[in-house]
Amino acid sequence: MARLDNTPNVRAEAANSLSLFGRVSASHLVQIFFRDDHWLVCRSILAALVDMECFEEVLEVANLGLQREDASVQEASIDALGSLARSPLADVAIAKLLTLQQAESEYIRVRLAYALKHFEHPEAKQVLSQLRQDTDYRVVGAAMEDLIS
Repeated sequence: MARLDNTPNVRAEAANSLSLFGRVSASHLVQIFFRDDHWLVCRSILAALVDMECFEEVLEVANLGLQREDASVQEASIDALGSLARSPLADVAIAKLLTLQQAESEYIRVRLAYALKHFEHPEAKQVLSQLRQDTDYRVVGAAMEDLIS
């Protein structure tokens, strides 16, 4: 069903159900992500892999998700990379995130600001500082949100 049903909602729910089998399902979810570019399916798989703490798979699908055309998949991919901050793949994730600091879309920069807050790397702090000077108020707000209590 996750691969063949013609309804994206059914494919997304099938992927969620598949994830209930745990880590053993991760490779199958990655395969589905590579074949199915519907935003709902992709976001469901990203969330499932993050919840299962399948770090390598999260990195793999997030990298592909950033290349997809759908903005919500790109944003979910940034969030997924942010979830890797306390994982063995933190350095790889931060390197990928740092490439997005000049993204044309303000929504990408907003998600980047939120994702970078999970990292203790000096580069993350530097880019967050730059995002506080962004031309878009939403990016500035996201970058400064934790400073205001």
